[in-house]
Amino acid sequence: MNFRIFEDNWIKYYKRTFLISLFIVSLLCIFDQTQNEPFFFFSKIDSLYMFFISVTVIFFYSVAGGLLSIIYLILVSLISKK
Repeated sequence: MNFRIFEDNWIKYYKRTFLISLFIVSLLCIFDQTQNEPFFFFSKIDSLYMFFISVTVIFFYSVAGGLLSIIYLILVSLISKK
């Protein structure tokens, strides 16, 4: 077990994955809004309420991506030996 990897890198892993997830899901939302019928996980934004729902979904997907990267980093630190 090498917890040094986790202690040194967890903030970097979380930030990187959060920002990449935010970028990718935002692009999916933009692409989805340009279609006549949205086909991903977003509804057509036609009111302020739907806009806030979409922004919340994007944010929560990004947080979940960051948490998955932390879980991955924990597994790598448990498996690796120094």
